[in-house]
Amino acid sequence: MEGVWVRGRHTKQGLLEFEIIEQATQGDIDAIRYILDFFSAYISKLATRRLYDELGMCQVVVDHDLKSRIESKLISKILEFKLEY
Repeated sequence: MEGVWVRGRHTKQGLLEFEIIEQATQGDIDAIRYILDFFSAYISKLATRRLYDELGMCQVVVDHDLKSRIESKLISKILEFKLEY
């Protein structure tokens, strides 16, 4: 299933192609960036926090420190991943 490209993001995403995963596990920076972009919305959702201001109003924000840590962990796991043929 091919995704539709909208403002640099996919909608109705399918699966990542095997070739992209294979290249990323071998250290290809462009493939790793593609995977990070592929999961960007999901990672942002995971890093979303509710903060309350001094008036008690709820603000929903992305915790960029947490998002960065999730992305770093994903990169390290991609590089550790071993494909079996």
